[in-house]
Amino acid sequence: MGKLFRLPNIYIILLISHIIMGYINAPVSILRIVYISRYALEIWFIYNCFKYLSSSPYMKMLTLLVVVFLLYGCFLLLIGVDSSWRIAGDWGRQYITDYVGSLIPIFIFYYLGVTGQINEKWFFGVAILFLICASVEYYYASKNILLNNISESTEGYVNNMGYLILSVFPAIMFIGKKPVLQYVALGIVFVLVIMSYKKGAILTYIAALLYFIPSNLSSKGNSKRRMFIIFLSFVAILLGAEYFKNTLANDFVLQTRFENAANGQFGAREDIYSQTVHYIFNENNPITLLFGNGAYSTCKYFGTMAHNDWIEITMDLGFVGLFLYLRYWIILYKTMRRSKNIVSKEIFDAMALFCIIYFIPTFFSMSISSITIYSGSVIGFCAGAFARIETSDNLLINQENGNF
Repeated sequence: MGKLFRLPNIYIILLISHIIMGYINAPVSILRIVYISRYALEIWFIYNCFKYLSSSPYMKMLTLLVVVFLLYGCFLLLIGVDSSWRIAGDWGRQYITDYVGSLIPIFIFYYLGVTGQINEKWFFGVAILFLICASVEYYYASKNILLNNISESTEGYVNNMGYLILSVFPAIMFIGKKPVLQYVALGIVFVLVIMSYKKGAILTYIAALLYFIPSNLSSKGNSKRRMFIIFLSFVAILLGAEYFKNTLANDFVLQTRFENAANGQFGAREDIYSQTVHYIFNENNPITLLFGNGAYSTCKYFGTMAHNDWIEITMDLGFVGLFLYLRYWIILYKTMRRSKNIVSKEIFDAMALFCIIYFIPTFFSMSISSITIYSGSVIGFCAGAFARIETSDNLLINQENGNF
């Protein structure tokens, strides 16, 4: 019973409850108790996290990015949005919520991972909870879109929750000891991603699957287990391909979206990219070229976000921000590579999948500001677990060499 009421368990219960209560119109008094308790715990975890940041180059780089995002967001809050903006809104607050809020879960779970409060076994149950919770979010988003289509007499819809359900993929690595359950979970994610009509989410899922299946087939184990994994993979590929083929053949909306993409028609993104790139190289002065035009300056000048992290960050934060963002990905990749022979296979695969599902969308979506609790928790834990093992190994080496 004592283990049940450990802080990580209490936090997950509060987190899931807070998310689901937001959709089922729970009493305000209960909701207030839940979210105050949740945020109080988050503040406590983040406060304690700072003493361990020096153990991870990835977390130090992430901290630098958060500080930069926070400074730019706070500056926009101070100066405000005026009539020169092409689209009105509370963009300063939105920038902080999107960019800083997106990265907060990584710090929380890094602390829990580096201190050994959670492990792969803990994530087994949490991954299932994450899938259920994300499916609830997906369902209510679909329901709202359908109601809007009925009221506006429109047909077809694109559900941006496709990326949210995709973000559960890395967590599913921790249920690998139950391969049937793992493949069922991946199947649920696949179906919901297809139903979202998000081309980027569908293509990213396929890329993640192209990593997962060979990696899973190469995993160690007895011959009977390996044959079973091969069988499951074969069945999953067969069913998935058949489902996608039939959906593509019979669903006009999905068919049209892929036909447009095949013909090089990407909607408004082409105009956004060309306008923003032109502004960056032709209308900036040396200062704005280096340090950018400010938080969400794309919304100020073009009335929309860039839908490309590299372009958005260059426009907002300049080439200094672009350099920091590039360094972030390089350090994350190096951290993942260094961990390969140190951490468990589940942790390494989860890190690799996080990189895949968030790096690919940087070229056609807003990736760094869209990290969910489902994936942020995973990369935070993985970075923390790696830092804990690496730090312990270095401590042992130093002790053996008499450096104390």
